[in-house]
Amino acid sequence: MARSDVPPARRAPIRSPTIHGSRGVGTGFTLLEMLIVIVIISILASLTMVGVTMAIRSSRISNTELLVRNLEGALEIYKTRWGDYAPSTLRAMRISVPNDTNNGIEALTACLAGRAKGEPLLKLPSEELYGNSDDDELRSNPTNWFFGDTKLREIRDYFGGTLAYLHHRDYPSAGRDLLRYVLKPGSKPAEIKACRSGTTATFARPAEFQIFSAGPDGEFGSSDDIRPW
Repeated sequence: MARSDVPPARRAPIRSPTIHGSRGVGTGFTLLEMLIVIVIISILASLTMVGVTMAIRSSRISNTELLVRNLEGALEIYKTRWGDYAPSTLRAMRISVPNDTNNGIEALTACLAGRAKGEPLLKLPSEELYGNSDDDELRSNPTNWFFGDTKLREIRDYFGGTLAYLHHRDYPSAGRDLLRYVLKPGSKPAEIKACRSGTTATFARPAEFQIFSAGPDGEFGSSDDIRPW
């Protein structure tokens, strides 16, 4: 037989080595594995959201405390100019006010924003910190404040709630017109009280004033009120 007539030898197919227990090429996740991954991602996302929420809350508390401190400093300068701290109501300056809500913080805002004796003592870093929760307005601008209109504005905290303010002479005998506060537009009026000292049998800051915030929960008198004194 001629050499060229000999059929070529059959070659055995080359096989890849098999690793037992491994996933075959192209095989996807099982339903159970997919569910486990989704649960893990959900837990991580929840923890991240909790951390972000707590950080935002802490930042707002710190910013509100700083805001109150700055207002306290402005009031000390106001006292140097006028001989006393801002009153708890514009009625003390013989100015008629249209309602019996937010009078303390409205008087404080009007006095610190006034230009009767030079530059105003109050210019907040954000316009969102000015509000008019009870939507009231005067016919004139009694302290020549810089807002450019006659709306009785209030100062808000970093949670969007109206701050409360009381002059020390009104601590023991404040009437309802000094205690009623509307924290946000459309909310029901809440009642404040002058804060008492935790170490003495009298009011906190008995010869000065009190400025405080309802804090994160938006309710005066609860444990998270912000009173940095």
